Amino acid sequence: MSSNDVILQQLRQLSCSVLNLNLSPEEMAGLIRLDEVTGLDSLTILNLVAAVEKEFRITLTTAELEIEVLLDLPRLAACVASLQERSC
Repeated sequence: MSSNDVILQQLRQLSCSVLNLNLSPEEMAGLIRLDEVTGLDSLTILNLVAAVEKEFRITLTTAELEIEVLLDLPRLAACVASLQERSC
């Protein structure tokens, strides 16, 4: 399993927790876009950003904070991986 795959799995679990999503393991494994499973408001997005930054010990930049990146878990996983590599 690649680093991105591990991060993606962690993001899925974190998103389900932060967003209070009751998804089965199969549904969670197929989770790609957050806006397909729940409605998101600005406060929810801020909570998700804070949780991602805390979990992965990163700071998301303005570019990563674009809504399309935040809603698309594979894209967000790639951003997290890239930020982690830069901080090493």
